[in-house]
Amino acid sequence: NVVITGASATTQYDFDAITADEGTVMINFATGGILNAATTFAADQDFFVEKNQALTLSAAQASGVQITGEGASAGVDVGGSIVITSLDGTTAYNLVSISAGAQGSGIAGTVRSTITTITTLNSATTLGNLDLSVNLGVVLTLTAAQVNARDIAGNGGIIVSAMADATD
Repeated sequence: NVVITGASATTQYDFDAITADEGTVMINFATGGILNAATTFAADQDFFVEKNQALTLSAAQASGVQITGEGASAGVDVGGSIVITSLDGTTAYNLVSISAGAQGSGIAGTVRSTITTITTLNSATTLGNLDLSVNLGVVLTLTAAQVNARDIAGNGGIIVSAMADATD
């Protein structure tokens, strides 16, 4: 296993050649912020977001990546959080392996995305633990499977397609 510690989201890195034949490669983000778009990663690298930090990255950067937030360990701590931007309908994103830091003794982190433009999600997009918020004047269209048992906040509108009998 390889663990890279102390990474800063805003710094450009070239992690593309770091692999582990039979183990894992974990990149530990000690400092949150917007992930530098020029940073490169190899396949099968996982991300870890320390408590009291939020890692912001595009849906394309997050798709298929395991991202875990550190749990909150004290009353004022907030679990590691993940913000997904640029969620659109052009690609089928896989966001099922993303989880925020647990509450522990502090405040739980979040995994969220705010929809800021009229968007129709690709029907093959899997949202996992992603909380959604839709801005005022914006409409989000998604399938019944994508909306099932999901809280969606905000002042915008939603359209649910492919409605099924068992949708909650």
